[in-house]
Amino acid sequence: MSTSDQIVVFRVGKELFGARIDRVREIIRYPVITTIPRAPEFLAGITNLRGQVLPIIDTRVVLGLNVRDITESTRVLVVDSYNSQTGMTVDSVNGVLSLEDVTVEPPPSAIDVEIDTKYVKNIIKKKNSDSLIMELDLDLITSVKGSSRVRKETALSTTKEVKEETDTESTKEIQLVTFVVADEEYGFPIESVREVLRVGYITEVPEVPPYILGVLSVRNSLLPIVDIRRLFNFPSLAENIREELNRFEKQHKLWLKDVINTIDSAGTLSNELRLESCRFGEWLEDFRTSSEDLARLIQTVRYDHIELHKEAESGSPDKDRLAQLCEKLSMDIQKMGGIVESAVKEDQKILVVEIKGVPVGFLVDRMQQVIRVSERLIEPPPSVLTTEKTKNIRGILKLDEGRRLVLILDEDRLIDVGEIEKMEIRESSKEVITEETSTEEIQIITFRVGEEEFGIGIDKVREINRLDRITSIPRAPAFIKGIMNLRGNVIPVIDLRERFGLETIESSEARRVIIVEIEGKLTGLLVDSVSEVLRVSRRDVEAPPEVIETDVNLEFIESIGKVDGGNRIILIIDVEKILSSEEKQELENTKKEYLKESEE
Repeated sequence: MSTSDQIVVFRVGKELFGARIDRVREIIRYPVITTIPRAPEFLAGITNLRGQVLPIIDTRVVLGLNVRDITESTRVLVVDSYNSQTGMTVDSVNGVLSLEDVTVEPPPSAIDVEIDTKYVKNIIKKKNSDSLIMELDLDLITSVKGSSRVRKETALSTTKEVKEETDTESTKEIQLVTFVVADEEYGFPIESVREVLRVGYITEVPEVPPYILGVLSVRNSLLPIVDIRRLFNFPSLAENIREELNRFEKQHKLWLKDVINTIDSAGTLSNELRLESCRFGEWLEDFRTSSEDLARLIQTVRYDHIELHKEAESGSPDKDRLAQLCEKLSMDIQKMGGIVESAVKEDQKILVVEIKGVPVGFLVDRMQQVIRVSERLIEPPPSVLTTEKTKNIRGILKLDEGRRLVLILDEDRLIDVGEIEKMEIRESSKEVITEETSTEEIQIITFRVGEEEFGIGIDKVREINRLDRITSIPRAPAFIKGIMNLRGNVIPVIDLRERFGLETIESSEARRVIIVEIEGKLTGLLVDSVSEVLRVSRRDVEAPPEVIETDVNLEFIESIGKVDGGNRIILIIDVEKILSSEEKQELENTKKEYLKESEE
């Protein structure tokens, strides 16, 4: 019996459906999904399937059913669709059915079901059974909302052309500034990003689209600010956090009732009521912020939360103490909600992007990296994303063998720049670009080591990476933190805290490794945090004082940048002078010894 005589039977809502097994490549559990901003409702998102970007269609939405939560039974059917693959969510899979002992008929003009019947290709009836199985038209269901075959074939052709081009130009690289919005990672090509700024006071402007927050004063000019969350119809970052906090607060009040009921019935505390199963504990551990006030409060909440669970799991819990601890935790959570609005501004950043000659600031949740990657790691978006709402995506970057996806945005299609040009600040905002030519200003990446702020010329920076695994090296000089692997390249990492004579600190989410070239060799500089990509007028940059110029230990300070009217001082460093000639030799010897030992 051929595979065309078999169907995969699955359930969506109350109904049974079928798909020819020769069209179903595989059936997988519901994967980690990357959502697409402003995508059609039927598109759940995209995922990585063994290195390939797979669009996922929410079959319930396509069939006109209410959306439901993902369960243990939820599966994704990976189906062939015009020589590409598409995922379709189903509530459960029932098995495979042979078509030998069934009747297959075209659907009648009227069927008493709750779904949109235009996607039903045939009705399958099993003998001696009243149940019906509706065979879905996979071609129609995977080309929903007007995505035509021509468009798909064009996209496939483009994909092929891109692949052929990258095969011949595999060394061609692109540099991206990546950032996070609503837990998804996005990127702009670095040539599109003029600078990255902290969030200052934003003045509202009347009669503008809701995604325009207002204007920010930048070097005596006004910069229009777009909130990407509003643009993508997400709640604000502060609202998002408050919603989660409110949910956790309610969950713990219900948790308290369950624990007290367990105590009254002399029962045993179930696993889902224990600390290791509490999602709030996980959320607190994963939460990162630059705000000292919020960080201190989180520490308090974390302690109170552990105390609450310890009492519940003590063996002889006291109901009154449990109630007191739960009330204290509830008050702490409310305090967090009260300061989160101001606290998140310390984490958020503004990316200044030039769109058709007009500078626009985009408010994002946090900066992620400045990264240099091979263009062959970037795929064109799947054809199902080529809708009017999602045309702002120019490509999808696959990192970590496809486990990490970065959506690369097309700034020219992201917003209607005409709305910006209508604003009264149009001319003054253009001064951000035109008031000083590129020869009269420098662009630097600023970072912190200890209490001081430093800068490196952006032309000296290859990329900025999160602090991943660094392999320590025995007998290495103290200033060498260790060795890291950067896409197959072994790179020594210099700990600038150690180099500058500061005390060591524990690793944190904020720490970054800035990849630079020292005497033509890639080297990592470990810093406490990266602040901004900043443009500084040359008239605000001066030579270091003589006392620094004559000090051998400080000769790496190339110049002093004065920002915000001189209230903010940035020490701009010459990466070639961070190490003495002897230390450079030690660095090279350490790398050679490591490579030799690795080969052995």
